[in-house]
Amino acid sequence: MHRQSSPEKRIRDESYDDSVQLLFAKDNAEWTLEYLLLGDLADLLSEGYDEENRKWILVVLEGLLDAIPAEKRLERFRKLRETYPDSAGIQHSLRQLEFEHDGMILQLKRLRDRVAWRLSLLDVVATEVVQDLKRWLVTFQKFCQREHRLEFFAEERAGHGQK
Repeated sequence: MHRQSSPEKRIRDESYDDSVQLLFAKDNAEWTLEYLLLGDLADLLSEGYDEENRKWILVVLEGLLDAIPAEKRLERFRKLRETYPDSAGIQHSLRQLEFEHDGMILQLKRLRDRVAWRLSLLDVVATEVVQDLKRWLVTFQKFCQREHRLEFFAEERAGHGQK
């Protein structure tokens, strides 16, 4: 398979979870690259796993590790924590999201390392790596959904004058 453009410029079909697209619309400028790379990863994982595809998956994983805006997420979490210091539910949810985020980034780094190792082309290992990446992708989608639900709840609460 020959690819003529970078993963960021590839046009994807719309098979990627459309609910995530809505979540990213709010902070479009901040999340666009992350969203596109997640879609590219989903597309690549559906195309099979050979040497060429492995190289592109590695490029996308590197891009995700650079693009996932950890600092901005943590800053938003900090602001929410300061805004709602007396809300045990929000405080607990924020701690949980921060913990999950750190774990997902560590897991993504480990998966990137596994893809980088040429051993990942062995059939048994390749199948395992692809399945692990698919599970990570679903987990990250769910994380983003919970993150945005918490932000929406906090905004709604602020709009009604509740702290």
